[in-house]
This record gives sequence, structure tokens and C-alpha cells, in this order.
Amino acid sequence: MPLYYLVFFLSGGRARFDSATSITKVHAQAILFGLIVGAGIPSIYMVILQNPISTAIWQPFPIYMAVATFLYLTIKRPGHAESGFDVIQFFYFVSLIGASLFYLVELWSRWSDLEALKALYIPSITPLVGAPTPVQVHDFLKWDLTFALLSTGIAQLWFVSDVIEIPLILLWYLIAIPLLGPGAAVIAVNMWREGQIGDHFVMVKEKEKEI
Repeated sequence: MPLYYLVFFLSGGRARFDSATSITKVHAQAILFGLIVGAGIPSIYMVILQNPISTAIWQPFPIYMAVATFLYLTIKRPGHAESGFDVIQFFYFVSLIGASLFYLVELWSRWSDLEALKALYIPSITPLVGAPTPVQVHDFLKWDLTFALLSTGIAQLWFVSDVIEIPLILLWYLIAIPLLGPGAAVIAVNMWREGQIGDHFVMVKEKEKEI
């Protein structure tokens, strides 16, 4: 994720983002299909089996997502440009609820044990030399998640339409991360930003009709 955002912004992705057209409903459906088939199913498979083979199979899930999305668009080609913002917003809403519930369940089950919470979420600053392999792997995944969430959260600041939105987003993170979890906090910002884009396209279409 950090590399993706770095390449996206350095290659002028923000400029293309500002001038982008509305995402079609078929493309939105293809994205959701890719997420469910390419990321959701392998993740469920990994969590249920909990063995090295299922974890190894899960690793290249972005490739599964890309292939599933491509196949969906091959079978169901985009027709008329019906907006897919409602589909994306619904997906964000479901993801927000799911991420919040998962975080709250994990938080509640360890509420009285601060050390257990730290062990679950906070990566180690020092190398875990001599620690069991599962502990080192868990720590690696915690660092992986930390960098992914930090880069995504910081990247949201590049999508603001007004400078005043930056402190508001940071304030939201400060409040929402402890209450709802980092994943839900980032999803909420995405949902708000997509809503702004949807409103923008509605205004543009209304002006075009007036002309």
C-alpha cells in the first residue's frame, strides 16, 4: 500500500482523480466481485484452516482479485454509463459495520487485560530474537497492517478539496480509532470522500441539463 500510494501521487494520479468520470455500475460490481472472490474467500479459507498451506495460498490475493475483476468485466461488459456510486457506498457501509463489530468484539474480550491488547495490535519495536516462529510471524503481520493503515490514512489527506478538511480528518482519526478501530476509521473517510465525489457528479449533470 505505501508503494502504491507513492507511485499514484508521484505519477500525477491525483490530477487524473480530479478529472475522472463517474464509475459505472458494472465496474463497481466487478470491484466487489474481485474483493469477495479474490480476497474474501481466501481469507475465510485461511482463518478456518489455520495452517501454513492456507496462509501461503492467501498471500497472492491481489492477483486473485485482479483476475476475478477481469473475468467479471469480460462476462458482463459495461453498457450504458449507469453510476456505481450507490454500490460503492453500500460496500463501504457494510465494511464499516463489519470492521467496527470485529474490533469491538476483540476489544471487549480483552478489555481488562492491557497486555493482551498490546500483544494483539501493537508490533514490537525491537527484533524478537529467539522468539517462537508464530510470534515472529504475528509481529510481521502487525507491522504490515500498521504500514498499510498509516499509508492509507495519510493518503486520504491528499484527496481533500479544502485545506480545512485536513485537521477535521485528523480529529476524526483521533476519536474514531480508539472507539471503532483503525480500519473502520479509514473506511469512514473513504465513504465520506466518495460521497463528495458522487455529489459533485450530480451537480455537474444538473448543470448540463440546464444548459
